[in-house]
Amino acid sequence: MDWNRDTLMGAAIGVVLLVFLKTVVLLIFTKGSFSRIFEARRVALSMLKGKNFVEADNTPSFNTSDYGPQLRLLGLLQRDAKLLDFLMEDIRGLEDASIAAAVRDIQPKARQALGKYLTVAPCVDEMEGTQLEIPKGYNPSQYSITGNVPPQAPYKGEVRHRGWKAISINLPPLAKGDNGLTLAPVEVEVA
Repeated sequence: MDWNRDTLMGAAIGVVLLVFLKTVVLLIFTKGSFSRIFEARRVALSMLKGKNFVEADNTPSFNTSDYGPQLRLLGLLQRDAKLLDFLMEDIRGLEDASIAAAVRDIQPKARQALGKYLTVAPCVDEMEGTQLEIPKGYNPSQYSITGNVPPQAPYKGEVRHRGWKAISINLPPLAKGDNGLTLAPVEVEVA
């Protein structure tokens, strides 16, 4: 198979985007709890192996009011960009060119939808590759500090990623009777 640079770059971008989007979706559902992500993965893998599989009922196992905006945003990203369809698809058997083509289709739509409903900004003004000093008393949810970390702040290091923070969210209201749990309605074509 003849691999050119554009195909490899598209595939690499596709994989990075897929991992990023999957992580974002998982963090939305788990309210930022990585332990919930790992537990959900463990349960899903055991279900796929046929262990302790019980048909799920339609009763949510969480307080829906705690997740309303997150679920609504995910539903809007599904509606506008088919993001959930893409993330739930098993792409292991697909050719890299097919994945890259899907990402090229989904990414601009998802970016436009996200920009319509959520305003985000970098956590810091410093550009990647520049030096940044993190003072004592910093917010640990805003910084991921790696490398040769001294026992106490202040820390000084190179910015590897500027981070993202939400500035505002502007979600349309739910339709009458919608409890916010349906991320994508069932599509039925009547003949």
